[in-house]
Amino acid sequence: MVQIKNNLATFGPPKAFALSEDGFRWLGDYEITADEVLGGIAPKANKMEQAKRLLGELAETNNVMQSNDIFNLADGQGVSKRTLENAKRELGVRVKKINNSWYWELDKVASD
Repeated sequence: MVQIKNNLATFGPPKAFALSEDGFRWLGDYEITADEVLGGIAPKANKMEQAKRLLGELAETNNVMQSNDIFNLADGQGVSKRTLENAKRELGVRVKKINNSWYWELDKVASD
């Protein structure tokens, strides 16, 4: 879903959704323009899926990782901190504080 007109405020981000036999489901923000939707150009990867994929890849080699390191890696891939936090919550990643640093427990994240 992409906003194509707005006279009074800034444009909202495009949103993705899925329809299946189970019903309707929001997928979250999506990187696509109205021209891409109308022109049939393949969109960039959904940022939420990209964040989940990143966490899955990190889980393959790390059981626990410092949150700032994860945020830096995500930022390098164009994934925002908020999207990464949402992916963390959806995947059930637990956090713990050691001394003055936060760590993410990635050992239970299943890679797709």
